[in-house]
Amino acid sequence: MKYCSVCGQTVALQVPPGDNRPRHCCAGCGTIHYQNPRMVVGTIPVYGSRVLLCKRAIEPRYGYWTLPAGFMENGETVSDGALRETIEEAGARVEMGTLFSMIDVPHVQQVHLFYHATVLDDRFDPAEESLEVRLYEEHEVPWEQIAFQTVARTLRGYFGDRRRNQFELHTGAVQPRASAATAAGPCGRRGWARAGGGQALMRRRPTLTWVAPWQKLPPPQRAMREPNGLLAAGSDLSADRLIEAYSQGTFPWYSDGQPVLWWSPDPRMVLFIDEFKLSRSLVKTIRRVAREGLWRLTFDHAFERVMRECALPRPGQGGTWITDDIIAAYCEMHQRRLAHSVEVWEGEALVGGLYGVSLGRMFYGESMFARRTDASKVALASWVALLRGLGFTVIDCQQNTDHLASLGAREIDRETFLQHVARQSAQTAPQWAEVSFGLPPA
Repeated sequence: MKYCSVCGQTVALQVPPGDNRPRHCCAGCGTIHYQNPRMVVGTIPVYGSRVLLCKRAIEPRYGYWTLPAGFMENGETVSDGALRETIEEAGARVEMGTLFSMIDVPHVQQVHLFYHATVLDDRFDPAEESLEVRLYEEHEVPWEQIAFQTVARTLRGYFGDRRRNQFELHTGAVQPRASAATAAGPCGRRGWARAGGGQALMRRRPTLTWVAPWQKLPPPQRAMREPNGLLAAGSDLSADRLIEAYSQGTFPWYSDGQPVLWWSPDPRMVLFIDEFKLSRSLVKTIRRVAREGLWRLTFDHAFERVMRECALPRPGQGGTWITDDIIAAYCEMHQRRLAHSVEVWEGEALVGGLYGVSLGRMFYGESMFARRTDASKVALASWVALLRGLGFTVIDCQQNTDHLASLGAREIDRETFLQHVARQSAQTAPQWAEVSFGLPPA
């Protein structure tokens, strides 16, 4: 440090009165600049028996493999920072576990902390600071290409504990190698030492914003490209936060053990009401249901039950994002007449349904379920018919799936989607208590 960040005058390294260590002291304004160790936080992301590693796209140690990790940011916990870095560098959705290792790197004034983490699915991609992400069995790990001592020590400790089936907290310290860069650690977003010299390198990229309960969500245009649409993280899932989010085209999607993650993908999957595809087979089903009285349709009669049915695991799905906290938050929205459900009944049994959020005359579909063939499709067809009559023009479907595409949904760019959100949500909401509902004409 050469200059005072307060007044700009030169600083001198000296022991200030009452201290016992040299500090950078400014004779101009009297400021004492204390420099304390920085926290580098990350995870050991495990999928089955394999560990997820990232190949670095930045210096130091470009092209070498590492665990996802980086500098902790202000306003977040250590665990939150480790999760954020895993998302930013590996594009992986994980469930956070306990702290595994804490390693001092005193020669670069850092402490490195790595957490256990379970990868929730196989959808992960390299982000801006990674050339590649790959799952490795223990015998496949490229040990000669591991970027940092702290990462190698953490990996060896993890595999050793796993063989013994007994995990412990690993602590220790590393000493500098011949090249300071190889020991500096897996951080690249703010600065590092160039191998063979002391020139500071600076590189910045879009980072995940942590939003405190009293702060506003960032605008959706600031969402990350990888993972597509990830905008912010936080802890607030109140009804007021949900209203703020949906009014700007943002929705929550996360798993137990994660902070609340907010998304605004680009492109966005939507279903224009007039483009809904009522297939011949679905028309036949609706006519048969009406003729034989097989099912009875209601709306807003069993909102929480519909949510809990949607939350049940499905084939090929590792878990659910519809957590108890999500259910509680959306039930509060339902009490405010801002979230609605459609129920399909067979006698007293709930055999299908859907739910979503409605602001003004903009509807945001959240989830559907079916316990009988076509029950969710009949629910959607009936809901589309009702919304058409109430002046709704578009349903937000969030993400592209083959099922939604088969019903007429398609992708539009984010800016076009936000224009629809602004226009439709500004309209006066229907008087839902006065709405009648049933099977659509077919």
